[in-house]
Amino acid sequence: MSYYIVKSTALRIALLMRMALKYLENRGINQDSVNQFNLGVYSKNGSQWIAIPHYQGDNLVNIKFRSLPPADNTFRRIPDCKSILFNVDALHGKDEIIITEGEIDAITLLQAGIDNVIGATNGAGAFDAEWVDQLKPIKNLSCL
Repeated sequence: MSYYIVKSTALRIALLMRMALKYLENRGINQDSVNQFNLGVYSKNGSQWIAIPHYQGDNLVNIKFRSLPPADNTFRRIPDCKSILFNVDALHGKDEIIITEGEIDAITLLQAGIDNVIGATNGAGAFDAEWVDQLKPIKNLSCL
């Protein structure tokens, strides 16, 4: 096996992006969805992460980072930023909403043409009280 040290920053970014795109592709996320949701990559201290921005309207509210394999499945967010539902703008004008466990699940449904979907952003088993108030006007809720 050959091992090469990559000194070019541009080449390292390209290799990291390729690794991230391969991971997303394996999860069923296509390039159009990567572009639509502004998914990116982040590298720090030798760890690589998928960057999943959370928007409310046109405002970037937070970014969640998901570790890339072979690292253990770990999540981070920007400290001291507000937690919002992923794709929170889907709540406007809808009577029925599907709630998924996370962003990747929500993107998968959105990619399939289901536009009334939001994703929890705090991880499985966590749901902010503020989100309950946001969901009160919704007549039909489904959880996946």
